[in-house]
Amino acid sequence: MKNILKVISLTLACGMMCLFTACTPKDTGGNKPGGPVETPAIANPWWSTTGEMSYDADGNPVFDDVTISLASVVAGNDIVPLKAIIDEFNAEYRGRIQVEVESISQDIYEQSVGQRISTGANAPDLLMCHNKSHKSFAESKLIQPMDEAYQAAKIEFNKGDYADGLIALSDLGYTNTQFTVPIDMQSLVIYYNKDLLASIGKELPTTHAELLDVCAAFAAKYSVSDGYYPFSCPVTDNDYFPRYLYMTMFVQNGGTPYNLSTLRAEWSSGANLQAFRDTDRAVKDLTENNYFKYGENIQTADNRFFNNKSLFLIERPWASEEFFQAYLTLNSGVTDINSVIGGASTAGLFAMDPTRATANSVFGDSHGFILSKTVKSIEVKAAIAVFCDWFTHNATAGKEWGEGGHMSASKVILNSEEYNSSAYNTTFLNGFYSTPDQFITIGNTIHYSELIDRLANVATQCLMSSQYIDIIVQTQEAQFNDYIDLMG
Repeated sequence: MKNILKVISLTLACGMMCLFTACTPKDTGGNKPGGPVETPAIANPWWSTTGEMSYDADGNPVFDDVTISLASVVAGNDIVPLKAIIDEFNAEYRGRIQVEVESISQDIYEQSVGQRISTGANAPDLLMCHNKSHKSFAESKLIQPMDEAYQAAKIEFNKGDYADGLIALSDLGYTNTQFTVPIDMQSLVIYYNKDLLASIGKELPTTHAELLDVCAAFAAKYSVSDGYYPFSCPVTDNDYFPRYLYMTMFVQNGGTPYNLSTLRAEWSSGANLQAFRDTDRAVKDLTENNYFKYGENIQTADNRFFNNKSLFLIERPWASEEFFQAYLTLNSGVTDINSVIGGASTAGLFAMDPTRATANSVFGDSHGFILSKTVKSIEVKAAIAVFCDWFTHNATAGKEWGEGGHMSASKVILNSEEYNSSAYNTTFLNGFYSTPDQFITIGNTIHYSELIDRLANVATQCLMSSQYIDIIVQTQEAQFNDYIDLMG
């Protein structure tokens, strides 16, 4: 008997809070970025299970043509490698498990998938979406834990196989429960021009002081009046700058987005206020010295780099193939992109104190798998566990997903010979981030959408307003906390 599940591909998503309402959870841990928010154990499960598993003579699970529907928020350049990876899984498990993918835009993903699960109409079985939305899905009782699925598949879920910061969030705050299977890490990264760097006799910077030194040397050799800038970074066409790069600066300087015990913002005093001040200084060290021209669109910023008039380009790693093709088109004499373009990390470049424990942190998003509450068949649940485990442990899949611009959250894949045999992964992806365990996300809070919006407002206003950073921070803090009060 066939079990039909639909697979929906996730688009890079910023979540919408309008669908999710829940009580504010309490925290018993410390106030650190992305730390766990504790919630009591689940006493009354809101999901159910039907059927029985079959196993062969060796004790391995038997699957009879199970179809899994996957809803994925991946919808950009990276949808091509995602579908290719899923095709490889389907070929390996032909006749036993089939995964079908649907791609849904990040703008409507949470509302659309949430409604389909809550009504049971055309609901996906498996979700592949940004981890920041998982807490809201759980609090709204739209997803179920993975524990039973892994047990039925006889697969041991080893938390040590995954990046520390991401696996620490995977229980979504529920005691002894596994909701999320981490997939990857993503943030803005640095592409750099090797010839331009060599022309000024400098090495890649690893601290803020070194960054300013490199930019000063570039500015001394190449004039702004001729269209040269050390840094290019698009700002106006997308919100990656305030939501990824600015937040990376903030956490590098010791900032924490919210108090885990109350989920409220505490930005206008103490270490957080100083972190905002240091972040403001880090940005203005670049803008006030004409090292970075704030407010440019994608075409302007990218084309400057493609025309060899910027040393650094801060951009999306999942669009690297598009960047490389554009560069080769404008530079017909170049045949090997690796000979002229390199990959570097934002880690350490904006921390005023390079010795700070968080100086090399990188802030961003992470995709993860979560299981819809509508899945009842134990055979389907076990099949989903097999796919999730395969996706996060298969070296070939990890290599291909890395080449699609996503650094794996699986330490097994990151340490595999096949993953590191990829020229792209070794030249670019491994240089884009510091270490997996220093990757930070917004953490487990149902208020993440409003929180990210307010922090993005700080980032935008500090560069577009004459107001002192303290006033901007105080205003946005008050507005966010008013929102928390309104939500009850």
